[in-house]
Amino acid sequence: MKRNVLIGIGAAFVAVIVLWYFAIYSPKADDLSAAQTQVSEEQAKTPGLRSTLAQLQSVAKNASRQQALLNKFDQAIPKLPDEAEFIVQANQIADDAGIEFQSISPSPPVSAGTTSTIGLAISIQGSFFQVKNYLTQLENLDRLVIVDAINVSAGGGTDSTGASTGTTLSVTLTARMFTRAAATAAPGTVPAPDASTTTTTAAGGATSSSTAPSSSTTGGT
Repeated sequence: MKRNVLIGIGAAFVAVIVLWYFAIYSPKADDLSAAQTQVSEEQAKTPGLRSTLAQLQSVAKNASRQQALLNKFDQAIPKLPDEAEFIVQANQIADDAGIEFQSISPSPPVSAGTTSTIGLAISIQGSFFQVKNYLTQLENLDRLVIVDAINVSAGGGTDSTGASTGTTLSVTLTARMFTRAAATAAPGTVPAPDASTTTTTAAGGATSSSTAPSSSTTGGT
């Protein structure tokens, strides 16, 4: 009798152990194993995430510099032709250099690959140092301007009293600037300067716009 009781208690104990193992321990063990596997996988991703974070931090650090470069590029080769803004800048450097006379005639944009080219005919008059100063400032403009040819002639000048003003240089520049706008002239053509946008600046900063059919303007003070 006592033996049967002990056997029954032992069987019940074994049954409880088996039930605990399959109902509680085994699922928890599986969950723990899955969690450990997930932790291992996430830890394996850590070096890659750290590398990505370093790259993002580097990009953020250089963002302001890259934006400054983009702004500089946009000023050098703008989206629109913006001849009027260029003429304003050219008039300003002519005033700063003391140029006695200036005439600018831009041509319609012509396709040049990914950009369009705007031809420029620029005529100026002044002393050697005034012309030199003007050319230096023209080169340093935010707008990219390439001078392809320079034609110089010298002559004497007089002021309003008739006194000699020394040697005056008459300089004609053949130049070009660029825009990201679509071309308005057919590729392979050399369009005449647009007379409607020809501007003339005389001594003292007075500026006028010419609508004459000729692209060249003569005059002086």
